[in-house]
Amino acid sequence: RNRYKRNLERVKHIKAKSNATKRLLLNHYNLKTPIRVAKSPVISNEINFLECSTNKIIGFNKKELIIGYLGRQEPHKNPLFLIQLATQLHLQGYKVKLEIVGSGSVNSRLRTVAREEGFQLTDWGRVNDWSCIVSKWNFCIVPSIREPLGLVPAETIMVGTLSLSSNIDG
Repeated sequence: RNRYKRNLERVKHIKAKSNATKRLLLNHYNLKTPIRVAKSPVISNEINFLECSTNKIIGFNKKELIIGYLGRQEPHKNPLFLIQLATQLHLQGYKVKLEIVGSGSVNSRLRTVAREEGFQLTDWGRVNDWSCIVSKWNFCIVPSIREPLGLVPAETIMVGTLSLSSNIDG
């Protein structure tokens, strides 16, 4: 750690790939060096489905939306956003079915909150071939709070499922 700090203190400017990296450098290494962040745009997790033009493009209807979450269920991946999104859609008149594939430390909390909020949640657990499950979803959310765009959006798109990612860097 000290060796990295010494090397970082020698440079006049640092260019970080994200605000998360900048915070890490400032907090972890207590740097005084100016740090500039290079931003890359990602889809925002603040979505108003009544005004979103994708409703017409991908044929959402009020009968039922299947929203999925694929991957590790850990706090920094923000899987509880799935319930927040379902609540927003429910208030807009959608019948929402939730599905999760994967496991992690917040799995039981996710199931409990979904049940408390009155949502049907199918927990597939860890599976070897998730593609047949995910291909039936209307969309997959990737609501990470401190990670960059990863493999999940690309993989879900490859099976024909729309992927919505949070507007975050990491």
